[in-house]
Amino acid sequence: MKCINCGTKCNSLYRHYSRDIIQLEHCIHCKELVDKYIEFDPVIICLDALLLKREAFQHVLSNNSTQAQWKLTSILLLFDAYTKLVHQRQNGDQINRPMPDSVLYSAFEWDLYFNYFLALIELLVCVVFILIAFVIASKIMPSSDKLRLYEIVRGILLSNFGKILVIPAVLWGYNEMYVWLTAIFVCASNVQAFRVLCPSWPAIFCAVVVISSHVIASLTGSIIYNLHSAIK
Repeated sequence: MKCINCGTKCNSLYRHYSRDIIQLEHCIHCKELVDKYIEFDPVIICLDALLLKREAFQHVLSNNSTQAQWKLTSILLLFDAYTKLVHQRQNGDQINRPMPDSVLYSAFEWDLYFNYFLALIELLVCVVFILIAFVIASKIMPSSDKLRLYEIVRGILLSNFGKILVIPAVLWGYNEMYVWLTAIFVCASNVQAFRVLCPSWPAIFCAVVVISSHVIASLTGSIIYNLHSAIK
């Protein structure tokens, strides 16, 4: 557990005085509340995370034991797959679209399944690239914070929550500019998560690693899609 203001490690976030009464602890370094978000509604925490507030990221990644990253990732991959599908159809690229009069038309939406697989591959490439950069950087720039690779993966997956912003694009129609803005926000969120997990590393280094990982993941997805289209 860490103070969300200065990042100092602490033993507890609050004290129990009775079953229903707690007192939040103060940080021994900055004298502020260790984690004010303990008493906040989850909606407020989500809004602060959308505003990329470092304190909200510190609360979620350091002082919260939630393991919802796997469920969140599966849902975000579905949004990503649908966005790719709409983009391809607007450009006239259809991989294997069944006839509309097919009885199982919805069940055999193979394009969506392929794009889900494509989104998963891109995510794996992104995560693996960041993990490799983390391992190399740990040798060059030793940090006092001993992180496990699982914590890095968890931070990356949770900070991808910005992809949920493509919902308006799904509801109101595909917009290329809006999708690009969402991608930029996801990159910024990943950078903020990386800075929270590795506070001693320069922000520019975190940004370069995250942006490079997304570019390589996007290029990998394009290569796989083009190869698949050529085979078809």
